[in-house]
Amino acid sequence: MQNKEEKLQRKAEYEFSIGLRLTHWVRAIAIVILIGTGYYLSYVFQSP
Repeated sequence: MQNKEEKLQRKAEYEFSIGLRLTHWVRAIAIVILIGTGYYLSYVFQSP
């Protein structure tokens, strides 16, 4: 029973701020987009 009460009293603490986490994902998505556009520029797809 005591273990159950301890779980209820826990509070989530983030190691990194929301700004830092958001910046991380913006940069990660930008890298994927830049790789895709760089590949497209080097090997332009043929259109009919």
